[in-house]
Amino acid sequence: MKPLEGKVDLHFHTECSGDSYMPLYAIIPAALRLGLAAIAKTDHDSITGCSWLAEQALAGGVEFISAVELSTAEHWHVLGYYVDTENPGLLAYTETEKAYGRRLLRANVAAWKDAGGAMPNDIDGMLAFVRSFRPGGEISLKQVADFLASRGFYPDAHSAVEDAGEKLKGFVPPPNTPPPASEAVKTVLNAGGVAVFAHPHPRRADDVERLLDAGLAGVEGLNVKALAPEHQDFWRTYCSASGLALTGGTDHHGMVEYWNVSYSTVADYSAVQGLK
Repeated sequence: MKPLEGKVDLHFHTECSGDSYMPLYAIIPAALRLGLAAIAKTDHDSITGCSWLAEQALAGGVEFISAVELSTAEHWHVLGYYVDTENPGLLAYTETEKAYGRRLLRANVAAWKDAGGAMPNDIDGMLAFVRSFRPGGEISLKQVADFLASRGFYPDAHSAVEDAGEKLKGFVPPPNTPPPASEAVKTVLNAGGVAVFAHPHPRRADDVERLLDAGLAGVEGLNVKALAPEHQDFWRTYCSASGLALTGGTDHHGMVEYWNVSYSTVADYSAVQGLK
């Protein structure tokens, strides 16, 4: 028996999230090697790669759920599962937020350079070059730091990140107000999906309850990155009493070889059954 037979990871990020590193091509082989029964790619405001991964999963024998993690005005995140990745409303929502992410990154890099950061003069050319290596087209300061280190501007990526952090103190980001969380929930529903409250506050059920009328159907109460065991127990009890689906996952952002799956970091298949 494989080590995680019957387990599922319903929250992880790929290179289609600017702050993540897992390449799309490595996801299905890794899920098979680990014995995961089902997976859901939940990139930040991006459904890029879902259709391709669905095809790869079908061929490999892993159950794949098309999903997304949407930003909201309240700074909550709404997970959408079983979404139609060609839905116009969902596409508009994600494209708007991705466009802001690119504006924000450029503003960060420009401010870093103006404060004395070591980098090429052509910021836009540099960002376009770094993006060209990412199928999702999204990057963050992490990838910029990697690039600058590879070109000798810094001794290593860690030094670049530290320098950025020092020089960006006091940086004021360009304004952005995503739709409210209730609108994110409705966007998921209109795309044929199931809306779930991502990594909730350990014991703030009132946040969840504010979205029930909008159609929220579940809570990610088993997110091991954000919630301690006692807080997961709280959400187990709450979801059971409220009739809400209970989901969970690793919320992994790093390299595929460090995908932190174990019996304590992934959910049972009952989480998928709850969504269905």
